[in-house]
Amino acid sequence: MLANPWMILAAVLAIGSAGAGGYWRGHSDATTACSAETYRTLAEARGKALIAAQARLATVNEAAANDARRALENARRLAELQEAIDAIPDNADACLPAESSGRLRSIR
Repeated sequence: MLANPWMILAAVLAIGSAGAGGYWRGHSDATTACSAETYRTLAEARGKALIAAQARLATVNEAAANDARRALENARRLAELQEAIDAIPDNADACLPAESSGRLRSIR
């Protein structure tokens, strides 16, 4: 018995449409998977960048606190030195010998 040409055409078209549908579905699924992987990778990178930025911020804050502590310590020392200098009586009538003025100029 010979097969009806219309039946053969219907079978070929059915198999072809099933293959095309599977290809389209696979392509769509692969694109979705690729997008999901890209977004996951970006999220991980953002998380790592956030952690690194927080670590840098902590370092900067620590350095700023150290600088402020040093500035306060320097201000305290300067105040102590100023008090010590002010405690020394002025000797307006005293003068330096001429030979010591050259030595004083060379001190730097």
